[in-house]
Amino acid sequence: MAGILTALLQSSSLSVIGLEEPELTVHPGALPLLCDFIREASRNRQVILTTHSPDLLDRFNVEEVRVVERQDGKTRIAPLDRGQHEAVRDHLLTLGEILRTEGLKQLQLPAK
Repeated sequence: MAGILTALLQSSSLSVIGLEEPELTVHPGALPLLCDFIREASRNRQVILTTHSPDLLDRFNVEEVRVVERQDGKTRIAPLDRGQHEAVRDHLLTLGEILRTEGLKQLQLPAK
């Protein structure tokens, strides 16, 4: 956790910080604290975070989440599927519950 916090608290001119699955090196009880630091750092720079953790995912707002998929040799990043988004917005499910049960799905945009 010390390394993650060092990156998040730097006063340098970093415009982007990437964190890949930070939950793997952090005690589950420290996840709320980690999320507080991520939010604070994101006020001054972009923080990109990858996770497979339902517990960590539940600490973020549905509007902040993007789903990354590789399709036909291309990586596509898109917002959450409309139905899943509405289920979270209406407090029927959490992001973590959706991840555990059916997996997060991308919003399907109309073909150009």
